[in-house]
Amino acid sequence: MVDVGSNSVRLVVYDGISRSPVVRFNEKVMCALGKGIERTGRLNEAGVESAVRTLTRFGRLVQGMGVEQLDVCATEASRSATNGQDFIRRAESVLGVPITILTGDEEAYYTALGVRAGFHRPDGLVADLGGGSLEFARIAHGRPGAGVSLPLGTLRLGDKFSGDLGSARKHVDAMLEGIDTFLAPTIGKDLFIVGGGWRAIARVRLAMQNAPLRVLHGYSMPRTEAQQFAKELGRYDPSTLADVPGVPKRRVDTFAQALVLFERVVKATKPRRVVFSAFGVREGRLIRHLSEAEIDQDPLLVAANGIGRAWNRDPGMGEALIRWTDRLFVHEEPEDRRLRHAACHLADIAWRDHPDSRAHMSLMGLSQMPLLALDHAERARLAFTLFTRYDGTVDDPVLTPLLALVGPRERMLAERLGRAMTLGFRLSGAVASILDHAYVIQERHTLVLGLPPGGEAPFGDVVDQRMRALARSMGVAQTHVIEGGPGS
Repeated sequence: MVDVGSNSVRLVVYDGISRSPVVRFNEKVMCALGKGIERTGRLNEAGVESAVRTLTRFGRLVQGMGVEQLDVCATEASRSATNGQDFIRRAESVLGVPITILTGDEEAYYTALGVRAGFHRPDGLVADLGGGSLEFARIAHGRPGAGVSLPLGTLRLGDKFSGDLGSARKHVDAMLEGIDTFLAPTIGKDLFIVGGGWRAIARVRLAMQNAPLRVLHGYSMPRTEAQQFAKELGRYDPSTLADVPGVPKRRVDTFAQALVLFERVVKATKPRRVVFSAFGVREGRLIRHLSEAEIDQDPLLVAANGIGRAWNRDPGMGEALIRWTDRLFVHEEPEDRRLRHAACHLADIAWRDHPDSRAHMSLMGLSQMPLLALDHAERARLAFTLFTRYDGTVDDPVLTPLLALVGPRERMLAERLGRAMTLGFRLSGAVASILDHAYVIQERHTLVLGLPPGGEAPFGDVVDQRMRALARSMGVAQTHVIEGGPGS
């Protein structure tokens, strides 16, 4: 996929078309095609030459990589500039494939579809900020709805108002007031924001907080926190923004404009929370080839299942652990269930590491692994679950910053699940068929372990230790083993 935007030109090569696509290669060049378009109506000449050089490189790269299908789309600057068609013809000649120029409505739709790809049934409003335009699209339970496009990109705002941010705010407010009827149905719902300029704001927030997690996709802020942070950043003089922790050097020239748009959009849409999305137009274009049933799948569980089957000693162990833990978490909430299932699929990912480092390696891996449909609290909880599964201790200082993101109830559930999975691995030797013939269940104040009649899962001291550790985490006083008992 090549995305020819108003500010950047990007190549992303995926391993295939799937519900949870894996990126094989990703490169972006800030060509600033739309710089000056507000004044001249034309694409920036230096930007055109930079884009052609970049696309020439991309064309050769995809040939060398053996990319089977190359989808190229262009957005606002190319469709509105008077010399846009000339540029597109040059771009097509160096790439050797046709380029689709998206309309504003199409851009809004594919961005919403991309957000659907990155989250599980998102509900609210999608906003995509580029260099030349700002798109909005409603999304309800994962289904993209009506969209609208406004000429409010960061480059356009910079061209029109230069350093006059006060006038820029008034202009943005007036444009947003013009679509207040469109925005009204999503007031108070989640606002999913897309675009490198806005992700830079999240990066700054995480840097200033010295946050234990720096994953941008899925990071969220309540509306009041987002508004307060925007005001805090707004006090900086634009000339000093380069010194603000976390501001990407390539975004310095447009950061002030992105911040103005962030502040005014949050004010106008009054969301429950602001959710940052790394998925947008490109991912929307990718998953349009899937069926509705495939897109409706939970991307977290699809990815976790795929990773587990590839990395686990026994590919079936994830499903066996789900069945093994079902009886211990009978009355769980749907969100707890999906995290439990994900943890079960990922529970054997560190088996190749040294035993002394497995807890830390799983903690680091889950903290940064490209899993979708997770906010920071859920990601931290999942990491803590696997940390416990590998016998990590709660007083480990490495864990402390991450645990601050996990509430007491969620911490308790994560520890119980981690202990249950450890018991399952010790009992079965990481063999799914053995685990499927045993069971563990709580009966009042006793934790009961049932073993298969054939002795294929023999009881021993290590199993006993793991069972008692699980019982303690569940607040159960006694343990009981039924050897040769029924497995269901």
